[in-house]
Amino acid sequence: MFRVFVVVLLAVCIAGGVAYYSGMLNDVMGFDTGGGKHSDPKKVEVDIGDPLYEAVALPKLAAAKQKDYREIVVEPCHVVPRDKQEISPSRDAQLLFVGQEVAGGKQLVADPSRPLKKISVFQGGQDWLDFYFQPWEEGHYVDFDQMVAKLDPALATHESNSKAAKILSAKADFDATDAILDESIKKYERLKRLRDQKGPSVVTDEELGGADATVKKYKGDRVQKQEAIKSAELEKLQADIILQLHDLRSKIPGKSIIKKIQKSNGEGVKAQETVMQLYGISRLKVEGSVDSQYQSILQKHKNARCYLEPSDDMAPVLELIKAHRAEVTCVGFCADGQHFVSGSEDTSVCIWERGQVASKYQLWHKSPVRSVACSPKGAWLLVGCADGSITLWDLTQPDQAVKVITDQHRGPVTALAFSPDGDYFASGGEDNSIVMWSADGEKMYAFDADHGVNEPHQGTITSLNFTPQCTLVSAARDNTLRVWTLGKKGAKQALAPITNRGGTVGQLGVSPQGLMLFDKGKSIQLVSMADRSTVCVLDNLAGSNPFDTLALFSPDGSLMLTGGAGEGRLHLWKTPTRNERAFQVRELVTKDRTGITSAAFSPGKQRLAVTGSKDGFVHLWALPDETTVEKHRIWQDGNNQALKLDLVEPEQNAGKTRIAANVENPQNAVDGFRLRPGQRITVVVVLPLGN
Repeated sequence: MFRVFVVVLLAVCIAGGVAYYSGMLNDVMGFDTGGGKHSDPKKVEVDIGDPLYEAVALPKLAAAKQKDYREIVVEPCHVVPRDKQEISPSRDAQLLFVGQEVAGGKQLVADPSRPLKKISVFQGGQDWLDFYFQPWEEGHYVDFDQMVAKLDPALATHESNSKAAKILSAKADFDATDAILDESIKKYERLKRLRDQKGPSVVTDEELGGADATVKKYKGDRVQKQEAIKSAELEKLQADIILQLHDLRSKIPGKSIIKKIQKSNGEGVKAQETVMQLYGISRLKVEGSVDSQYQSILQKHKNARCYLEPSDDMAPVLELIKAHRAEVTCVGFCADGQHFVSGSEDTSVCIWERGQVASKYQLWHKSPVRSVACSPKGAWLLVGCADGSITLWDLTQPDQAVKVITDQHRGPVTALAFSPDGDYFASGGEDNSIVMWSADGEKMYAFDADHGVNEPHQGTITSLNFTPQCTLVSAARDNTLRVWTLGKKGAKQALAPITNRGGTVGQLGVSPQGLMLFDKGKSIQLVSMADRSTVCVLDNLAGSNPFDTLALFSPDGSLMLTGGAGEGRLHLWKTPTRNERAFQVRELVTKDRTGITSAAFSPGKQRLAVTGSKDGFVHLWALPDETTVEKHRIWQDGNNQALKLDLVEPEQNAGKTRIAANVENPQNAVDGFRLRPGQRITVVVVLPLGN
């Protein structure tokens, strides 16, 4: 009996295995084990209710236009001067000052960096010679033939004065000799008339000959004295030339920039020893290298048209005090545009007011701050902390926390965002969860199966963005970007997950035009929220480093801010479109040079941004206006001539082709000279299609 039971049991097991692999169990039992023909579990449709807020239609993206040209992007290129000068004396001397002499002690230019100064030189005896000057610093502009330094002129001045005195003495001798000559001529003429009237008995031949000899003698003396004057004047001219050589001047046509000052006031300088280096800034050359596969087409189109995209550094508009004692993890702008906030690992949130270098308030929490969000209306602030708590603050009463939520996230709250109307907010955490809340802190629902979400994120939530279309865009460490349709009872996926992210950008922005930023190593893709298609791509300059930490849109979507763990730099871009490539407008460079951890744009039309760094610094930036951005590219030189390539030749380094363009430096009233030696720049060569 036992054997029969064993045989039956084995038969059942074998039949079950066959049914498993053939999918029969799926049909009979109504579920999928993963190996049958039904791979997706049966889902129960959840009613997510009415839209969470009124949706705005998604703007239609402009269609791509057919181009009749192609562009070859050459980067990085650099600006080099075509004219250089090393300022040096022609003889050993002592440097009196580095600056421009001012006659009479009158200020030439009202420049705080060039205050009027005085220096006195001992001339011997009781004499002192006073000089007034305005000092130069590296980076100052100098005109052609403008004084840049002066050597101690004491000996040369004494020599010049001595030669001037010698001229006066020679002229006095000449005048005396001339007077004697005049008198001797008159005496000779008197004797001659007397002899003609009275005869030789009155004026002898000896007397008349002596008078004539005297005239000839003084005529010779007069010539000698005249030559003595010329000799003295030549000596004075030589002394003056030597004296002028004590004034060191720029000999570069147009304007130049002081690149380096190598000597200080009072130092001894040997002949031909460099005091200062000048780089011409009016006439420049832009040069770089392009891969060799472009050599033939560039040589075919010699003098091809090109344009320039300069990389301009900018400093913060305000250096704020280091209010945080640890890394700044998050920043945000308040709705009024006058206040902004920063949160830190030191458990504090600072409230700042524009124009003030010290924080207005500090709000302390029980654990490190990981995220903040400011309401688009009123003065409400959300703070997410490492212990999973969310605190609501009314910044009109910052000494009182309105509400503290402690029982939702099992770990740090890593992302917070308010809805466009300010009536709701979403929170995301290191526990992979997203939760929707009403603005007063009452929980509405979690993004789970009970509320319409069957495929939640499988990694830490790094950024959340509400859109005017009543959707929420979320990014997470599971390398996906997801778009959720929002209801009052739940949420559901508006699109299939956008997968295969390949970067380390945590903060990813969304534009009002319905473009999402998607990081992929050394590029940022702009993806349409309508259909997940890639609209355009932003490539890092020279492809040297991947984008890192953040990539954000300005409120109107026209600008993008990317960066920045390394070197304390952020990059401000003109947002690319289907028909125009992106270009970098500014590099935001911090004084402390520590890694940027977070950033936020000001709301509305204000052109401001705030950033936080690893070392606890907060910086406020004034961004260029729309006109400045539109005029950033350089299409013509300083003579209003179209830019063109002047050089295309192979480099010694195999696989590269050198290109160069000579440029008369353009100017404008705001930035002055647009280009400067050493500046990094992108050259875009425009070529016809099909050639």
